[in-house]
Amino acid sequence: MRRRVRLVLATWVVIALAAFLVRCAVAPNVEVVEPPNYMAQGLSASEREQLFHLAEGSEVFPLSWMRALESEQTKQPFLLHLDRFGLLPDPDDPNGLPVGMTVELTSDTRFLGEPMVGVNCAACHVGEIRRGKQSLRILGAPNMFDIEAFFTDLALSIIATTKSAPKLVGFLRRLSAEPKGPAIRVETKKMLETSEDTEALRKKGELGSEIASRLDVIVDESSRGRRQVGEAKVAPLDSKPKPSPTSPELGDKLERLLPQQQDGALLGGAEPSEQRNVVKDFFSHISETLRLLQSRAALMERIGATRVKTPGGFGRADAFGSARNLIFAPEEMRAKTAPVSFPAIWGFGDLDWLHWDANTNSVVERNMGQAIGLGAVFDGKTFESTVQPRNLHRLEVLARRIAPPRWPEDLLGKIDRERAARGKVVFQKNCATCHSPESVHDRKRPYEEVGTDAERAQHFSEPLASGPFPDALSGFLAKIKAKAYEMHGVTDAEAKEFEMGRVPSRWRGTKCYVERPLVAVWATAPYLHNGSVPTIKDLLLPAEKRPRKFWVGHRDYDPEALGYSAKKVEGDFLFETILAGNSNAGHEYGIDLPESDKLDLIEHLKGE
Repeated sequence: MRRRVRLVLATWVVIALAAFLVRCAVAPNVEVVEPPNYMAQGLSASEREQLFHLAEGSEVFPLSWMRALESEQTKQPFLLHLDRFGLLPDPDDPNGLPVGMTVELTSDTRFLGEPMVGVNCAACHVGEIRRGKQSLRILGAPNMFDIEAFFTDLALSIIATTKSAPKLVGFLRRLSAEPKGPAIRVETKKMLETSEDTEALRKKGELGSEIASRLDVIVDESSRGRRQVGEAKVAPLDSKPKPSPTSPELGDKLERLLPQQQDGALLGGAEPSEQRNVVKDFFSHISETLRLLQSRAALMERIGATRVKTPGGFGRADAFGSARNLIFAPEEMRAKTAPVSFPAIWGFGDLDWLHWDANTNSVVERNMGQAIGLGAVFDGKTFESTVQPRNLHRLEVLARRIAPPRWPEDLLGKIDRERAARGKVVFQKNCATCHSPESVHDRKRPYEEVGTDAERAQHFSEPLASGPFPDALSGFLAKIKAKAYEMHGVTDAEAKEFEMGRVPSRWRGTKCYVERPLVAVWATAPYLHNGSVPTIKDLLLPAEKRPRKFWVGHRDYDPEALGYSAKKVEGDFLFETILAGNSNAGHEYGIDLPESDKLDLIEHLKGE
C-alpha cells in the first residue's frame, strides 16, 4: 500500500510537470528569464537546484491539468508568469518551474501514476534583492511568495472551470492534447479536438445540440451540489482506488438521435455499433473530471481562501491559523488574523526552539506540518499522507548548510568601516542584551513587554473545544509522522537521525516572542515578526512615526535604510497597519538615539 500511495502521488506531480513542459515547448508566450546572480553560501549549484525542487510531499495539482488550466485572474495559462505570486523564475530547472515548485509521482489513488506539482520550503525561503537592473538571489532569505493568492487563484480557476460548460470543454480539449495527460478513449479525444466549446457542438446539428445541452445540465447540477468557498469537503487520501462512475443513462432523445448519426464524424469517427458507448464514455469522462476538479478545489480553498480576515500578502502567512482550519473539525475554524513574515533560515540549526514564538523544538514535525500546509494530502482517520520524510530530511540538511549572506558591496555599495566601527559600540550598548549570539537558546519575552502585535502569540495558545491547541497539533503531527515512517519504511536509525537530537518533540504556547541574533538582518526586510515595519531606519523611529501604510512585493532595495524602497510597483500589495495582526507598535528600542548614532548602527548591521 505504501508503494502504491507513493506512486500515485508521484504520478500526479509528473502529469502537472509534463503539461508545463509541453506548454514551454510549444507556446510562444512563455517568459524568458535571465540567469540570476548568486553569492557563495555553502551549497553547490546541483545542491542548490535540489533545494529548489525536491518534493517534500506537497501535491497541489496534476502537471498536465495545471498546464491545461486557465487562470481566472489573468485569463492566460495558469503556469504563465507565476512571478505574479512572488515566485522566483528558475531558468536552470529542466521542467521550467520556478524556485520552490516540485514535480513527483503521486501515491494518491485518485491520480495514480500522474506527475503532481507541489510546493516546497524554497518557495518561501529563497529571496532576491534588486538595485537598478541588477539582482542578487539569496539562499535562506525570506521570499515574497503570496501563498494565499497562489492557492486562492488556483481554487477559483478550478471552480470557474467546473461551473461553465464551455470552459470545461475547453479545459478538457487542452488536457487531451497533453502528451502525458490522463488516458481517455480515442473517440472521446477526437470529439474534444473538434469541439472548441459547447457552442461549436450546437452547430453540428441536432445530435450535437443535444450533447451540448446535456453537458450544460451536468455542469449545472454539479455546481448546485457544491458547497460555498471555504466549506467544501476535502476528500481524504484514498487507500484503495475508486471505481469509475457507472455509465450514465443517455435519455430518450439521445437514444433516438444516435441511430441517425451514420457517418460518425461528430462522435470521433466511431462506427454506428459503438456510437452509444462512445457518448456514454464521453459523459463519464466529463463527470469524473468534474469530481476530481472539485476535490482539488476544496483543498486549495482550505489552504488559501478560507476565513482570511487579514491577508498575508507577499512574504507572510498565518500558518497556524491555516493549520487550525485545515486539520481540525469545521466548528474549530476561525478567521485568520495573524500572518507573520517568513524568517531567514541561516543558523536555525543552532536554535533551541523554532518559530517567532518559540513554540516547538521539533524539526521533523515542523517540516511535516509545513508540507501539509503547502498541499500535502492526508487522511484524517488513518493518518496516511503524501508527506515524504526522507526528502524532508534532505531539505533540512541542505538548509542547515546555508551560510549567511555577506553585504554585497558590488550591488549595494561599500560599507563605511569607520562608521560601522562606531555602530558596533552603539549596538553593544543598546541591542546586544537581546540580540547576542546567546539568543539562539530559549530566550523570549512576553508580547506585553515588547509591545509588538499580540495576535500570533495569543492565537497559537487559543484552545480547541477538545483542549489546548498545541497539544492537539502535537498529537496530530505525531500520528502523521508515525504513519509516514511506516509507509516509507523508515528505520529506527533513520528516525533518530531525522530528529537531530531534538527529543522528545514538544509543542507549547508561550505568549512570547523570541530574541534572535541579527546576523545578515539587512536581508530580512520587512521587520518585526509580522513584517509591519519596512526598513531598519523606520524601526528606529517611535511607533507613531513609522509608516502606517506601505507597498510590498517589489524587490528594489534601499541600502541607506536597510529595506525595500518606498515606491509602488504595479502588482504590489498594500500593507495596512490598522488591520488585526498588522500593528507596527512596540520594539521601541534605540528610538532616542542621536541621528548620527542611528546611521552608525545601520552601517554596522550591514556587516553584522
